[in-house]
Amino acid sequence: SWANNSQTNSGIQARRTSDIALGTVKGRHSGFPEGMFADGLAAFVIVRGSVLGAPARVKGMASIFTMIINGEIPSRMLVEDERCVAFLDVRPLAPGHALVVPRQEIDQWTDLSGDTAAHLMSVAHRIGQAQKAVFSPARIGLMIAGFEVPHAHVHVVPMNSMAQLDFANADSSPDQDALDQQLMALKAELSS
Repeated sequence: SWANNSQTNSGIQARRTSDIALGTVKGRHSGFPEGMFADGLAAFVIVRGSVLGAPARVKGMASIFTMIINGEIPSRMLVEDERCVAFLDVRPLAPGHALVVPRQEIDQWTDLSGDTAAHLMSVAHRIGQAQKAVFSPARIGLMIAGFEVPHAHVHVVPMNSMAQLDFANADSSPDQDALDQQLMALKAELSS
């Protein structure tokens, strides 16, 4: 049983919360194609014992963000419109860290249409303003990296130092009640 703990098995690590587990795979494993994961590290999602998705593009498999957009994986959704969604990151770099994701599954942000890219920035701007009001950080960081999930997305991060933009500092076990409170505070600010 994985009951609300972390386990390691053959280099696979997973953290289970109720029926949903989020985890990472390190190194090359016989069950995954060679070159499937950048830098030998990737996240995956398991629901009721079945692997649902991985950030690497597997032929015919939707990205984890598409599964979130489709409601197949729960999220803490901040914004939903016809072109994009925004939700809190499950491994936040700081309280209130949000991702803005186009509904259209396109790997690199430079392949988005100009209109879609501008819309993502507009939504990120609104979220950044809400983050400033709720968290009072020194700055709101904005980052597009794209190595962890092959579906374009913008990180919007309340920050007090540049170190907060380092994924090595991501909180892999955030307090779920705190995330819920952050979501409610940001949604209230976004609706005011």
